[in-house]
Amino acid sequence: MLHHVRALQVGDHETPRVLSVDDLALRRGIPYGSILVDLERYTLVDVLADRSANTFAQWLGEHPGVVDSEPGS
Repeated sequence: MLHHVRALQVGDHETPRVLSVDDLALRRGIPYGSILVDLERYTLVDVLADRSANTFAQWLGEHPGVVDSEPGS
């Protein structure tokens, strides 16, 4: 799965209205990051370097317009 995520390119896009956030291991033995997916378009939005609330809050501040977010399980 990680191989596929790394192969995807995050391009310019409009801010998604509905966003899914989930954790992923960036490397074996390395702390987790966060993956952001547009749930209306089923596209990768961004991959964050960690899974902290502050990093996600900063991302949201830089991308106003997200109406709803679905926390990962």
